[in-house]
Amino acid sequence: MFKEVKEQYNYEFNITEQGIYIISIEASCKEGKVLGLFGGEDLRIEIDDIKLRENPVKGRAEYFNIPPAWNGTKLKGVAKTIYFVLRLDKGKHNIKFIPKEGAAILREPTVELFEVNKIIENAKSEERNRQPWVTIALIDLPLNILDVSAACEKRKYDSDDVKLIIDGQIQKNKQSNWRGKNWYFAGRQLLGDTKDARFYPKLDKGVHYIEFWADRTPVLNSVSMDLKTEDTEALKEEPKIRVPSVDDPKWTGNFNDDTEQMLLARAIFGEARQTDFSDKLRIAVGWSVKNRVASPQWKNTYHEVILEAAQYSAFNEGDDNLLFVKDPLSGGKESWENCYKIAGQIMNGELEDPTNGANHYFSDFIDHPKWTKSPQAEFKIKIDNTFFYDLDWTRNGFSKLLVIFIFTASLFCWSLYYQAIAHDSEDHLEKTFEAEFYNHFFINPKTEELNKVEFDENGEFLRIKEITNNGYSKIKLKRFSDSEALGYFQYLHKKEDPEWNYCKDNVALMIMPDEHSEPYEIYRGDCHTSYWGLSGHNNKHAIVYWNCGSSCLYAYEINIITGEIESEYHK
Repeated sequence: MFKEVKEQYNYEFNITEQGIYIISIEASCKEGKVLGLFGGEDLRIEIDDIKLRENPVKGRAEYFNIPPAWNGTKLKGVAKTIYFVLRLDKGKHNIKFIPKEGAAILREPTVELFEVNKIIENAKSEERNRQPWVTIALIDLPLNILDVSAACEKRKYDSDDVKLIIDGQIQKNKQSNWRGKNWYFAGRQLLGDTKDARFYPKLDKGVHYIEFWADRTPVLNSVSMDLKTEDTEALKEEPKIRVPSVDDPKWTGNFNDDTEQMLLARAIFGEARQTDFSDKLRIAVGWSVKNRVASPQWKNTYHEVILEAAQYSAFNEGDDNLLFVKDPLSGGKESWENCYKIAGQIMNGELEDPTNGANHYFSDFIDHPKWTKSPQAEFKIKIDNTFFYDLDWTRNGFSKLLVIFIFTASLFCWSLYYQAIAHDSEDHLEKTFEAEFYNHFFINPKTEELNKVEFDENGEFLRIKEITNNGYSKIKLKRFSDSEALGYFQYLHKKEDPEWNYCKDNVALMIMPDEHSEPYEIYRGDCHTSYWGLSGHNNKHAIVYWNCGSSCLYAYEINIITGEIESEYHK
């Protein structure tokens, strides 16, 4: 450990030349229940008085519970590394560490000139349970392209997973069901293999946060980014990347260097280059890839579809065809040029789809895969020795049954929630229903955490999403009718704790400006705190009621923005 901090600590460093630099800081914070505190430790930093806040910016500034900071409630003592990428002038600079309750700086900060695009290499997570792992904070910089290579193991009960969030937007895993959609790199899909993915955020110059969350112990093989600034265009001695062409298609070591036509041509060539195969088969293979790209069930780029782990055998390590995928000319120049031509014609719409929508295929020298027996699999055509199928998980009522099941479950949860807030007026409930036409928030009766059910514009179920996950029970959820704000009581203790230990600090009224923001406390009450409601004259005030029986002894009207008690009622 480099240093434990309980109060502000200044770290000074000097640089000898102007440029874009990466400042790496690894630290950890403990949760409150370990320390006997509510909320636990927190840590944020300022570099040369640059004060980072939430992004996108909300009405109320938040400086601690943001991606480029350390939150003890989330981390629970595990380490988190933050890379700050920014332009610095020559001379002295200062990093100001600002703790709340305390923090541990695990390594001395490192400051390196951003000379290559790669920021992270061979980073393995310690054991985590769906927790923050790494954040990259770009300060006054653009982001054009983000390349991520990660490896995840499949384990018996809980596999490795990695979640990627760019400026608050979770990158979705289109191959997963609704429970795993938020984990882009999933161990149960990768089975220990590496997945390379390219993202095109195309973010203008500004402040941007790239977050990686981990479940179990995944590995980030590399994270690279193209910033496209004047500084990075002139990076010293940076090797120029060769773009493979039809005449010089040899692999560069990274398939992301290929154009889309080049990569599709490799797939066709690797799967169907043999001279005894017809062009119709080659066209069908190419179209099956294009059909995946066009489907909402799959990724939306050729690179993401083709490079998806365990999908196209010719790209698998150890497969005999991989040699020809990497060096097509070794498999025959004429055949390769024909596959390249076909790939271009498919992408340009010059050739019709002979499969009528197929997105899967297999050769007749292997047994029928299990998925062919699924009611969601529709046989389309056999071309040469290859069977083509359309595998559609929305077919035959599967999604409708899932929707009915989950929607019924959500209605049951809603009935429990409704009983808990039955004292609210009918007028307020009507406003709440109007505000929640496409989203319904509720307290999950099993986990006692805040959840959200999402529907599309037609009222069809989309997904259930967990909004909070800090382990403290929550009750009496309300949504403000004219905004996205939510409020709820959160107990400040665990159920197993004896009552006399928590009567004084029993419950906190938490306000969440929207589902993407960290909740903040505006009131803390003892075990006689009864319930809370919305002020009748506006939605900027909440009323907390204390010691209620046939009537209430006290009531406090609280400003939800400032947290100040602006009026009181005493019986």
